[in-house]
Amino acid sequence: MSITDLVKSIRDAPKEKFTNYSKLPNIMRDLSFVIDDSVAYKEILNVVKKTNVHSLKKILLFDLYIGKNMPPGKKSLGMGFIFQDKAKTLTHEDADTFIKEILEVLEDNFRIKL
Repeated sequence: MSITDLVKSIRDAPKEKFTNYSKLPNIMRDLSFVIDDSVAYKEILNVVKKTNVHSLKKILLFDLYIGKNMPPGKKSLGMGFIFQDKAKTLTHEDADTFIKEILEVLEDNFRIKL
């Protein structure tokens, strides 16, 4: 790669935009569930994002298990969900409501087992 190509790629790269961080605390919920091995993680992310939970800030995959003690054709996923609102401190009841919405959508789309 030449210097000209490098400079061009830097110019063409999307610009990062700074946003102020919230001074309000976040709430994290971890879920572990069993799902068909054929379902891609990206599919799960897309479905969760479409639920439009406005306080959902981040989704983390922290565990993937396929193997002993899992039914054939199944895998276990451990996912963390971080919720935060810019205007108010969320309660545990708020987070539980958001998780319930997400679980309903995942159960409808992928027949997950919590």
